[in-house]
Amino acid sequence: MNTSATGGYLVPDTASIPPSDTALIDILQEWIAGVSGIESSLLRPRWQPDPPNLPGPLFTWGAFGIEIIPSEVYPSVTHYGEGEGYSLLRRQEMIHLLITMYGPESQKRMGLLREGMILSQNRDNLLRQGMSVVKSTPCLTIPEMIKNKWIFRTDMKIILCRKITNKYPILNMQSIPPLTIFS
Repeated sequence: MNTSATGGYLVPDTASIPPSDTALIDILQEWIAGVSGIESSLLRPRWQPDPPNLPGPLFTWGAFGIEIIPSEVYPSVTHYGEGEGYSLLRRQEMIHLLITMYGPESQKRMGLLREGMILSQNRDNLLRQGMSVVKSTPCLTIPEMIKNKWIFRTDMKIILCRKITNKYPILNMQSIPPLTIFS
């Protein structure tokens, strides 16, 4: 791995990189299922390469996905001189989730999620991951035709704020080369 002393591109210490991709999806799936009370196996990530079969019309199930993750334009970078030194790059990003519940209890499950995400105990796992709930949109009920049957459907968007802190190997200066000033 490169450091500021070796030159080349710098990448953060892998231990400081927050969960992303499938690890982030797993965290969000556990949280949404837990707070809404829906069985985890019936809450599916959207846009899967090989989507599973849909449950029957008598089951309540859900799908969720990350739509967009905008972040602050100007993060902060702070250098720490302990040991050889390092710098922390800090930024906040907003994770925009689209959640859809289908089936006879779609409104009920979405209501449980909307109300339950307010409780601090239900946010604890998110907080451990550096995330917090910012807001949610009103629930939108739009029945959907699936396999020639009308199925109850309820949509809601949730915005989460996530703190990103990455540790970069930017070392302390050991000495300053001589400087010649011409007049």
